[in-house]
Amino acid sequence: MLGQIRAPLVSGQVPARIRGNYAYWLVPLVAGLVVGSALTSVVMAGAGSLTGAADWPSATRTAVLAAALVVFLGFDVHAFLRGTVSLLGFPRQTPQRAKYSHRRSLLAFGWGTDIGTGVSTFRVTSAIWLMSLALALGLVPVYIGLLYGAGLALLLGAAILSGIVGPAVGVWMDRIMAARRWLQGINVAALAALGAVLLTA
Repeated sequence: MLGQIRAPLVSGQVPARIRGNYAYWLVPLVAGLVVGSALTSVVMAGAGSLTGAADWPSATRTAVLAAALVVFLGFDVHAFLRGTVSLLGFPRQTPQRAKYSHRRSLLAFGWGTDIGTGVSTFRVTSAIWLMSLALALGLVPVYIGLLYGAGLALLLGAAILSGIVGPAVGVWMDRIMAARRWLQGINVAALAALGAVLLTA
């Protein structure tokens, strides 16, 4: 997310009337992140329950997750080697025109919900897709999505309040983009380790 934008809320240059009062839209922004993540969790867990995937034998569900992890890992390795985002996702951002047609609070909530879903826009890693599949297979509890949303809200809120994200975001963007490659490498290593555990389970 941070690696894709150069403005606090949406793509493009944000006018002063939106940049001005962070407190006005920070609460709906972080609320949207939690709502979006909860929505994904409930939908995926519900899909697993309706299709019966959550009731498959544990060994079968683990094997399916391991096979999917290998595929996801391939996307992440490709992104790491090319220094770009994962191709497993939707190459889109919140439309720039939205900032002219909505109140800051509504825009912030909508943007937070969009990002909070984890699957509706650019992603540097495919780990969120792996978590979504694990939810559908009943291998992780449904509240894992809330923990993801809360963690994301905490990190982004701290970044905004500290000034890392905001009018001076350009100062930090080069550092964030430089760190992204290393973080992608850590992600690939972590997924590979998880794959090894699943394959030996």
